[in-house]
Amino acid sequence: MSEDTYLSEELQPSEAEIVFRTTTSKKFFSGVRGRASRTGRKGPIRTPVDFLTGKAKKEYMQNSEVIVYNMYENRVLPYEEFKELPIEKQVVLMTKWREEIATNDIIREMKISRKKFYSEVLKSLGIETKPRGRRAKKTETNETTQTGQLVPQANQQVTLGETKIEPAFTIFFSGEFEGQVAAIRLARLARILDTDSKYEIRFEIKEINGS
Repeated sequence: MSEDTYLSEELQPSEAEIVFRTTTSKKFFSGVRGRASRTGRKGPIRTPVDFLTGKAKKEYMQNSEVIVYNMYENRVLPYEEFKELPIEKQVVLMTKWREEIATNDIIREMKISRKKFYSEVLKSLGIETKPRGRRAKKTETNETTQTGQLVPQANQQVTLGETKIEPAFTIFFSGEFEGQVAAIRLARLARILDTDSKYEIRFEIKEINGS
């Protein structure tokens, strides 16, 4: 036989090395499932429903109504997340927040300054920029009407054929706007219409070409 067939005594593993390899291989092949619990717990992960029994568990496991909600409408987003949303979604969310949440809370949650909130956020969305709770001056009211805000007027009669109808409100919408601002305001107008009601609408849009 050649010299390679047998290992010399110097190359043969020692008794300590043999014991180490044996114990290491056993641990390797046993894996984590063979390890003892260090916390005194063992067995599968259990959820709260697993602790119910009898009638209570049966009622819990039955089918129930699915509730759908929008996570964005339930909390104010930071400005960095808010500006990534589509412009239409920004208008809807900001309008809802201003109806239900105090202005100071909105500014704090968005993590921006008050000046930026009014001069950039609300102005770019075409939302009323004067702080809520402040009494509007006469000059501001006239300016708002000229720039195309929605001005409801009640107690006006509209004649359709031989029938006289007293509308609940009338809206005048006029002015010159950039395309983006016009689209935003028309989207806001659509939000106040009731799908189950009837309306008389006179609508005109004229494109103004620059020189």
